[in-house]
Amino acid sequence: MSVMSFEALVPGSRGRELRVALLGAMRRAYTENVDRYDPDGIGDDATWFGLSVSRNLPHIVDALTRHLEGVEARRTSNTFFLQIDGAFELYFCKAPPNAPSVEAVGFDSHVRSRIVTRNGSHLQMRLDLVGGTTRALSDEAQAPYAVIVHFGGPESGFERAVVGAPYVLADSDLGWEWQEPFEETASEEGRSTVRALAPRPKPGAGEFGLVLRPAADVADEHS
Repeated sequence: MSVMSFEALVPGSRGRELRVALLGAMRRAYTENVDRYDPDGIGDDATWFGLSVSRNLPHIVDALTRHLEGVEARRTSNTFFLQIDGAFELYFCKAPPNAPSVEAVGFDSHVRSRIVTRNGSHLQMRLDLVGGTTRALSDEAQAPYAVIVHFGGPESGFERAVVGAPYVLADSDLGWEWQEPFEETASEEGRSTVRALAPRPKPGAGEFGLVLRPAADVADEHS
């Protein structure tokens, strides 16, 4: 089996810019939801947090990637993904709380049928049990899908992400054709990815981010 990677799928400067943009989008989605997380005040919990991150992330990803040539934000049956060069599809999945790895991640029925099953069919994967171990035989063709699994929670915020190509095993469990950490390289660290998004106004800010202050406060400054 050929060794795949995100860099091989989206090579060159466009791939590097896409990776930086997607990591910035994930950090933004987690930070926004950590800031407004309030379990004591309004009953937020880890389930709400995960749903909210998953709901916000597509909007941010769309805003931060729309300038990249050949990268198009799409939706099918309410499932968000990026279509790259009209052929390759990149999906996003929130790992459940305390998930140790991508092997603990599941998919809803639509994503499972669209990505995972078709990956397995595309690879013509055959699984044989030999002496208690699993042997996988496949052709050299590239899987047409990949998934970015992101990890984090309301206390920790964004932790990390992994990208890879899942498929269905004979017993309906999930396997991964390939996977790798989805992270910035040393040359990419610190690059800004929020240029397409307006900064969030401070609480109480007006239309242009101006905060009205009581006249007494202003008078105190000049006394």
